[in-house]
Amino acid sequence: MIDCSGIIESNGGNGGNGTTYCGGGGGASGGSVYLEAVSVDLSNIISSSGGIGGMPYYSNPAGDGGDGRIRLNYSTFANTGEVSPDPFSGQFYNIIHTQLLNTNDLSGPYEISALIVDNEGDPITEAKLFYRINGGAFNEVDMTESKSGQGFSANIPGQSINTSIDYYLTATDGTDNYSLPLAAPAELFAFEITAYPPYGVTQTDNHDGTVDINWFEPVDLANFVDYTIYRSEQDGFTPGTFNLLVENIADTSYVDATVVDFHTYYYVVSANYDYTGTLVESFSGQTAGLLVDNVSQTTVIGYAFLEDRNNHANIKVSFVPESPSAVADSIYTNALGYFETHDLFPGVYSIRFSKPGFQTPIIMEGMSIVEDTDLGESTLFDMGTEVSGDVSGTWDGFYSVSGDITVPDGDSLIIEAGTVVRFLGYYNFFVYGYLACNGAEGDTVLITSGPVNQIQAQNQWKGIDFYNSSDDNSYLHYTTVEYAYDGIYLEWASPAIENCLVQQHSRYGAYLHQSEASMSFSLIQYCNDRGINLNYASPLIDNCQVMNCTNHGVTLNNYSNPTFLSCSIGHCNYGIVAYSNSDPTVDGCTISNITNDGIYFSTIWNRGLVTNNTLINNGNGIYLYYQSAPEIRGNLFIQNNYGIEYYYECDALVTENNFINNSYGIVFNTSSHYCETEISHNIFAYNVNDGIHKNNHSSVADNPTIVYNTIFGNGGDGIDIRQSGTEIITNNNITDNGGWGINVSVAIETFENNNIYSNAAGAISDLGYMPSETWNFVSFNPNNNADCDIYRNINEDPMYVLSDTLDFNLQFGSKCIDGGSEGVSDPDGSVSDIGKFPFEHGNPHQVVVTGFGNQTVSLEWDEVANDSLVEYNIYFKISGAEDDYSLFGSTADTAIDVTGLTNNVLYDFTVTGSYPNYESGYAPKVSERPGMPQLAYDPGSYSLIIPAAEDSIVEDFTLTNNGSRNLNVTFPRGNSESGNAYFDGSGDYVAYGHHDHLDGMDALTLECWLYRENNGHFEFMGKNHRNYQFYIESNNYVYFYKGYGNPQSNSYQSWNTSYYINANQWYHLAMTWEGSTMKLYVNGEHVWTASDAQSGPIPNFYQYSFDLGRRGGENSYYFKGKMAEARVWN
Repeated sequence: MIDCSGIIESNGGNGGNGTTYCGGGGGASGGSVYLEAVSVDLSNIISSSGGIGGMPYYSNPAGDGGDGRIRLNYSTFANTGEVSPDPFSGQFYNIIHTQLLNTNDLSGPYEISALIVDNEGDPITEAKLFYRINGGAFNEVDMTESKSGQGFSANIPGQSINTSIDYYLTATDGTDNYSLPLAAPAELFAFEITAYPPYGVTQTDNHDGTVDINWFEPVDLANFVDYTIYRSEQDGFTPGTFNLLVENIADTSYVDATVVDFHTYYYVVSANYDYTGTLVESFSGQTAGLLVDNVSQTTVIGYAFLEDRNNHANIKVSFVPESPSAVADSIYTNALGYFETHDLFPGVYSIRFSKPGFQTPIIMEGMSIVEDTDLGESTLFDMGTEVSGDVSGTWDGFYSVSGDITVPDGDSLIIEAGTVVRFLGYYNFFVYGYLACNGAEGDTVLITSGPVNQIQAQNQWKGIDFYNSSDDNSYLHYTTVEYAYDGIYLEWASPAIENCLVQQHSRYGAYLHQSEASMSFSLIQYCNDRGINLNYASPLIDNCQVMNCTNHGVTLNNYSNPTFLSCSIGHCNYGIVAYSNSDPTVDGCTISNITNDGIYFSTIWNRGLVTNNTLINNGNGIYLYYQSAPEIRGNLFIQNNYGIEYYYECDALVTENNFINNSYGIVFNTSSHYCETEISHNIFAYNVNDGIHKNNHSSVADNPTIVYNTIFGNGGDGIDIRQSGTEIITNNNITDNGGWGINVSVAIETFENNNIYSNAAGAISDLGYMPSETWNFVSFNPNNNADCDIYRNINEDPMYVLSDTLDFNLQFGSKCIDGGSEGVSDPDGSVSDIGKFPFEHGNPHQVVVTGFGNQTVSLEWDEVANDSLVEYNIYFKISGAEDDYSLFGSTADTAIDVTGLTNNVLYDFTVTGSYPNYESGYAPKVSERPGMPQLAYDPGSYSLIIPAAEDSIVEDFTLTNNGSRNLNVTFPRGNSESGNAYFDGSGDYVAYGHHDHLDGMDALTLECWLYRENNGHFEFMGKNHRNYQFYIESNNYVYFYKGYGNPQSNSYQSWNTSYYINANQWYHLAMTWEGSTMKLYVNGEHVWTASDAQSGPIPNFYQYSFDLGRRGGENSYYFKGKMAEARVWN
């Protein structure tokens, strides 16, 4: 135990003061203090402070010394004093022991001693040593206590050479148990019985092709025999036969004369011992690497590889002389691609790597080689198949393009995974036919440049150009297109681009004109102008990234209507730029690190939808420049300069967004005007300056409508308006801002139902610009009993939940609840609340009627998201009655049948939520009538005759409804005595038109009463022979057509039933089809069967009219006679 009632100091001395014209001396650094005990009781001071700098002759004193270091190791620490600086508290060990080191003592014993103390000072009753030999079982030995009472020791007997010993210690006072190491036996001490190695090995390059090696002899030479030297060019090598340099060395030095110029060597020296026949080798540490420099030789080394090969042998490396002293030379690579020469004359060379079938790169020109040189690694590109002109078929492997290539109209080119296409010059890849790039994940198609100097750069070929005749089923999958003018150029073409990398192009990554291409999961980057440029184009761009483009990430021109889904655009001058009536949809995207504007709109008019995006760390999130009114909804603007900036005639809808930690939330710039915009249901929080800033110097006003926003915690004003306009500011929560709630210097037209509270500079900067009597609290709001001015503005704590920094939901009891405009309802049907987030009263937001029946109406409603809900109460009353609602019943479900009602009476229904301590308000009502619908028609049957002399007749019928579910239909009776329709055979027909339910069926029945007057081929009922058609052939037999197949085949079948129909006689005809079976029934009797019908469904793509009296949908095969009760069944 240490009882520190005195002072322990190790402070640095103070610096001396300066004399005339001299500076003062710096303070000395504090020293170190180290205390270790079971218990440390400090009641005074432990200090290791730096000394104070001395005063100079003039003004500034010298620097103070740095603090020292204090370490306290203890089990318990009672501190009523002071420790300065703060101490480092280390681990206190109850067993203190110094680990044994390796030894060459074979006789032993090896004493293990330790100091052992108990935390409470109790005596140690037992201490043990556990040891094992060469990883075997542990031996247990009792440790003997010394006379001092805290020292303990035990012995390990002597062992033979090359023995490894592990051990650990334990102790106890009968209650507390201790071990060392602390994690024993998982952690152990160890030492070895081993011979001593040589040490201090050094090597010296003599620069003549030899190296001197020197070392010190081992500290104990007992049983020593000689030395062995090992050498390797591999750092960290293991000495062995493979790298043995020399053995049987008696001296402590050696000259290595076998080194090679410009190679790096590592050495290990071992001492060899003989322990009564047991030979032991003890190794020194490895030396640092030594790069040999033989000044009489000029060595050149390097590697050259063949692309996509494993064997790189026989690449010729030619040294072409470029100076008078240089001499031509050449060597060849081995299978690993390595080459080395020591015979090169100093001079200037150009170096060529060549092998048939591979490109000879011009990459090492005019190199001065006057000393040893490592040429590094070079790769020879596989030239593969050289192509130019028209191309088609399948490519697999390597292709070198030596001129423009074209996929002709009507031809196809398929490029398989792993294929490499290199353009050797400024050539085009034209596509007028079908192109398929079949790359796969991890095995892409590469289309790139192949400059002879292997230095790839933008604009080394022209790119892939798709034109109008190209097949829109073309695609690029897992394809890299790089180093062109435009990467992919689409002119009236729409291929699919998926999982592609498009990069390093001098103009555009992709250019789309009149294209509806799809781009998905692709990366476009490092283009010198624009990543994507659209002109009259409407592509779908899904999960793509556009990064690091010099000018625009994406540009939209001339009615381009793209859709961007879940894309990322970043590190460009502009993100998305939309001009000229374009109509982008941008949803779920991230636009970040844009120098100027994340999204820039100009002259898109009432177009554009920007939803659910994150715009972060841009110059501006969105710039509404000129005549643009997009819908901007549900976005996060964070860490931008301006979240949104307005300029000219931009009437955007800005709603449900979060503006967080920008310089400003929304800014109408100093030149903005004619902006009739709505700013609603947004959060403006923690912006550095103002939430909304309108400071226009123009004489023409902006007229924003600012409603239902939460404006909180901004560094400047909540809203700053210094330019005239017709401002409508209602239902906003403006609280806790660093400036004014409203900083105003122009007249405000409408200011109602706002809450302004706890703003640092005050609520409103100048009431003279507000409507008369604003902020004069002489009234109260009956909806929530809040004190307010006559415009129902309040000054109340909004009582935000603030479960996190953006949780601006209102707590129960907030005066903002039901404090908004009465003419606007919250989703739960209550009066609107102030701010963005409506308070949830706990009733369903919507009740719907799902059915009705005899004295019954069925209801459903949305589930309430409130864990404390007990049940729902269901109420009803007769619609329009002054009575209160009556309780029908309660349920825990979200549906119920309300019974016991009076049929054909209109009722109102509503639902509330029941909670342990209260019942919510009513949900918005829904109205419905119970009862069973009934249809009465008079007469009970009805036929229509079209006289032969008339093309058509018009007769009215009457519908009557008395307000109940019953409907009465009265038909005219002028022709009701006739039970059939008459057709004159020369143009009369009844057309029912095309209806989807008359096509596509899997079974069919046609029936009617027929009275024929004409002979010859006539067709009287159906939807054309390509679908189904009843007819009488010229032989007066009954026939039937049924179509099948697809539009290209126009397939149909025809059957002769061999049943004869007499003229001037009524027949009831019925034809059925099911599966492969056709049947004809005449006057109720089965008269004919066929079993060869195609079983596929009736075609559904012709859309012929269902006609009576002629072939369906055609002006042919008219019927003369009478027809009645025509029906079609499925």
